Amino acid sequence: MRLDMKTRRKLPVYKMMTFFLSIYPILYVFTGVGSEPYITIRNLSETLYQALVFFPIVIFVLTWVILIRDVFYNKTVAKNQRAFWVFLLIAGHFAVFPFYWYFHIYKNSKESVAAVTEKPVKVQRGLFEGKSAGFKIMLLVGGLLPFVLGVIGGIARVFLNNEGLFYTCGIASYAVGIAILVLYIIDATRNSLVASNQKGLWIVLLILVNVIVFPVYWYMNVWKEPIKEQIFG
Repeated sequence: MRLDMKTRRKLPVYKMMTFFLSIYPILYVFTGVGSEPYITIRNLSETLYQALVFFPIVIFVLTWVILIRDVFYNKTVAKNQRAFWVFLLIAGHFAVFPFYWYFHIYKNSKESVAAVTEKPVKVQRGLFEGKSAGFKIMLLVGGLLPFVLGVIGGIARVFLNNEGLFYTCGIASYAVGIAILVLYIIDATRNSLVASNQKGLWIVLLILVNVIVFPVYWYMNVWKEPIKEQIFG
């Protein structure tokens, strides 16, 4: 699978363009870069000045569109991972943009394509592989419990003015969340449904996004059973 000269010329430009787009929202949020137009209103028409205020939003939406489109055309994204990446790009937006760029645009090469689409994945036994459906459903409930406890704690503090219940729910939420996080991280290192070049990404997502990504990881890598011959086809 050789890249033609036209593709070879375009690839570095595409990588640089998408890199800028993927980090701009983060720069905007944490540093305010681009939050205020640098051209004064005396030198610019009112309409154009107001349009510049929406420039960060335009960049954000443009990044969304380009990266989501890339998911469906990028051969380093396995077919059974496309919906997952679209979900992450929509739900995690600017926090996920750099991860997608690094794993599927920066590393987009002959070797990485072959690793995902052609090379069989050695089947390993996941931590929860072979467990009963009831056990797996209990694991799903456990992953959702930190969010539920957080909501209950918030209600107790805001509406019931019950500080004791608030702190109890908070401590329980952290304890359950950490326990589920540790179990999923161990599973991610062993689970054959997790491609070898995606294990690090899953671990980072589980640590950074935890409660939000718990149900996604559970459905894609715990509820489903691995295909013995090959994971990606």
